Amino acid sequence: MLKTCPDLEKREFHLGRALFWGEILLVTAFLLFRFFAWFTAPPFVPMAQNVPDKLTFSAKLKRGPFAFFEFPSRKIQTRALILFGSGDFGWGGWEDAVARSLADAGYDVVGIDCAAYAKTDYDLDTLQADEAEMARMASVPHGSHPPPLILGGWSMGAIQAVAAAGGAHPPPHLVGLLLLASPNRGRYGLRVTDKLDIPPTGPGTFGVSDFAEGLRPVRVLQWHGGFDPLDSVSWLQTLPAPHQELVYEHGFHDFNGPSPDFFPMLVDSVNWILQP
Repeated sequence: MLKTCPDLEKREFHLGRALFWGEILLVTAFLLFRFFAWFTAPPFVPMAQNVPDKLTFSAKLKRGPFAFFEFPSRKIQTRALILFGSGDFGWGGWEDAVARSLADAGYDVVGIDCAAYAKTDYDLDTLQADEAEMARMASVPHGSHPPPLILGGWSMGAIQAVAAAGGAHPPPHLVGLLLLASPNRGRYGLRVTDKLDIPPTGPGTFGVSDFAEGLRPVRVLQWHGGFDPLDSVSWLQTLPAPHQELVYEHGFHDFNGPSPDFFPMLVDSVNWILQP
């Protein structure tokens, strides 16, 4: 009969406890990093002279009164209109930096605070109607020649864009999706568990693959951080629409800040949507 060494068992017990608490501390540190990065991400692109940097508009949407942001193109000719949804902590410095980099490259960007929009639950019809209305309002200055429309966002905003584009009534002039760190599942609303990155299930939730067939007419571009454990790109393997997966090497869920070197890569990648 084999006998075990008490000292060995004791060391294994303490090693197991150390590994367990190490994993807890690692997850906690990651969540804190994500939270503070959202608050501290600085605007990256300086404001051009005589060009409004960031505008706020009030709209009467299907879900009710709502305020959204607009970052006007800083080029004479607008390349496209991008509706960009925020992460689940709401619109902050991270989203400002991304929107300004796109505006500097010639895109009109509409910023949607997804956390504010999701203060009350909604449904797919409401989401699609409201995104169409915000796109219409932002396109008014272009008269009878509205620019191509791209829906996109980061994290929660990305998966909301998938639903808005892939449902039965997508906004007019839609040509593509610009997805940054999209999760696999989303909700027509927001819960505390969603902010803890627990995939939502049950009534009022959906998966990105639910809209695969509806996305056939558009081009789908998804960015993924190489070290990001939260987003999902597996759905792209069976997506019938033209699509491209791009990886930001050594990047986390927030693309490291976002890091300044991410902006030119992001801007260049949008060309793929507009030049099939």
